[in-house]
Amino acid sequence: MEHRQWVELYAMCPKPIQWLASILLKVVPTMRTGRGMLKELYRLHPQVGVEIGISTGVNALTMLKMFSLSRLFLVDPYQFYKGIDKRGAWKHARQCAAKSLEPYNVTFIFKQASEAVDEIPNNLDFVYIDGNHNYEFVKQDIANYYPKVREGGLLGGHDYIPLHPGVIKAVNEFGLPVHCGTEGDWWFVKEG
Repeated sequence: MEHRQWVELYAMCPKPIQWLASILLKVVPTMRTGRGMLKELYRLHPQVGVEIGISTGVNALTMLKMFSLSRLFLVDPYQFYKGIDKRGAWKHARQCAAKSLEPYNVTFIFKQASEAVDEIPNNLDFVYIDGNHNYEFVKQDIANYYPKVREGGLLGGHDYIPLHPGVIKAVNEFGLPVHCGTEGDWWFVKEG
């Protein structure tokens, strides 16, 4: 995304989270387009995908602009869980995501990923997991959504880094070769 587009996204965010958006304006534009999974997805020409864990919608917006997706399912309950700030940040993040993603063909599903899986179609080009980073949740998200991905498609996510040992453990236990990119991205290619 161009810097101008990040400035537009910043302007759409409610005041309480503009401080976060101001940090993203400085950091994210230089890293999001360099992430390994996004580069790998680019060569697939994806049409339909899922993102689990949306927050303010920055990653979803990047994917929509990079890939001209025909449809993107966005799964996030926008609720407090242990380790996440509970001072209303989720409400504002949800508003920011809704406003910035309004022009696109997205479907918001405001549920836990485990509860939303039956609302997601099969034969997806990709699933990107960046929701709850605790081991049990990541393991369940991988197990639930891998069958939804088409042959040759990608299932991956974010934060395959020492700060999130639950992500690393769940990804490694799945038993497929793990591809890693910059910024903590990880992914599997679905075999036939």
